[in-house]
Amino acid sequence: MSGYLSRRQSGRDFYNFTNSSGIVAGSHNVTQNNSFNLDTSALTEFARLVRQFAPALDASEEEQDALINEAGVLEEVTAAG
Repeated sequence: MSGYLSRRQSGRDFYNFTNSSGIVAGSHNVTQNNSFNLDTSALTEFARLVRQFAPALDASEEEQDALINEAGVLEEVTAAG
């Protein structure tokens, strides 16, 4: 286990799924491909809501900016289909 946890990350991680409903949780620079026709419209709408409500959260300006930025990335990627 410690060998896995201490492995050096290089480049991007790629995940391919066939006939699966699993979701990959990863850090940055992750590409996930799926073949089960995931409808991303709900994720797009979620990202838009996060961007809309982020300023109302009790978070620092830096945290709000990061949240808005990440939600923008999610919206852009999911809107592209």
